[in-house]
Amino acid sequence: MAELTRPVGLRGELKAAPLADLVEEVLDSRFLWRRGPGDSVGPAGLEHWRWQGRALVLKLRGIDAVDAARAAVGQQVGFLEEDYDRDDFPKPAHPLPFVYLGLTVRTVAGETVGVVDDVLLLPANWVLSVRQPGGDEVLIPVIPPVLRTLDRRGGTLTIEPLPGLLDGGNPI
Repeated sequence: MAELTRPVGLRGELKAAPLADLVEEVLDSRFLWRRGPGDSVGPAGLEHWRWQGRALVLKLRGIDAVDAARAAVGQQVGFLEEDYDRDDFPKPAHPLPFVYLGLTVRTVAGETVGVVDDVLLLPANWVLSVRQPGGDEVLIPVIPPVLRTLDRRGGTLTIEPLPGLLDGGNPI
């Protein structure tokens, strides 16, 4: 996902701030959508795009002047969550943050840890905030030694907890 932030030039190009769930391959696919006024959603009609530093510059079909680009500021381009599970969706190498939300976390031994209610995007790695049945929070690092199996359709995430991870001595 990327948010349209300001016009670039006079021919309708827009600068866009990429968000954590941006999948660059989606920009060149049929899965790119635009959320417009009143939360209407439709095909983005992307003519071309390029990186400009850490921002994207997008040219959307039908936006051909600076005034039209100004009117589009605040809109978003991205993909629909339901498309992510399609076999032909251009998935990134690692799951996106939203994929973890709502999953029930279990250990490889079958113990239920809780449900993922947030994903913290930290510099070193992502961390899952897991709400335990009693209401306590456990932080689970999104790193290969810990994460074992992600079953999105089944709604579960299996982990191999590091020593101290689940007993209050959270090593994060």
